[in-house]
Amino acid sequence: MLRALLPPLLLAVFLTLVTTAQTRVWHGGGYMDAGGYLLLEAAALSLVLRRRSALLAYILSTAFTAGFLLAGYPAGPIFLAPFAGLLGYIRNTRTSLLWGVAAVAGDGILAVAHGARNGWPSDIAIFSIVWLAAAVAFAAVWDARMRYVAEARDRAAWRARSREEESRRHTVEERLRIAREMHDVLGHSLAVITLQAGVAEHLLDSRPDEARRAVSAIRDRKSTRLNSSHITI
Repeated sequence: MLRALLPPLLLAVFLTLVTTAQTRVWHGGGYMDAGGYLLLEAAALSLVLRRRSALLAYILSTAFTAGFLLAGYPAGPIFLAPFAGLLGYIRNTRTSLLWGVAAVAGDGILAVAHGARNGWPSDIAIFSIVWLAAAVAFAAVWDARMRYVAEARDRAAWRARSREEESRRHTVEERLRIAREMHDVLGHSLAVITLQAGVAEHLLDSRPDEARRAVSAIRDRKSTRLNSSHITI
């Protein structure tokens, strides 16, 4: 809440101080009254709504600024309020047509409000050009920043996927290595068991004691390999 309120408050204070100084220096004092300050503060504080609706904040700030100009108060730093609202709207919309229409509409409203009260000096044309050029420049910079952020996010996601795939590859390779070792061990054990079984079969009639020892060796080897396999797994 404070983060949303602080910038408009600071802008309101800035506009109040600068407009007051401008009035005293250029108009000899007495030009601003309570109504003028009320419109000035309203134009700045409308930007509090920018997080909920950037377009609404821009519209209200522009309307209060137009009212300020139509009432005959001095033009000047108050234009910062609707322009800040326009920049906030540009940040919150990706459609150039929408913010372009909003920029042209705000520019036209403020130019007409100023001209209706103070005539149509060349300053109005300069203001309109600067207003639109600054909006386009900001939009270009903001779009470039968003593209950079998106690319950085994509690169970070790609690196995360690469690390995950590398971890999976290492896991698969380790499992294959263990499987090959188990295959080699079991293959060797089966070969030895087959050999001992053949010896036991050959000695079964002539030398039963040796045949019994061969069978016992087969049993011991099988038990040992099973236990070893269980531990490895």
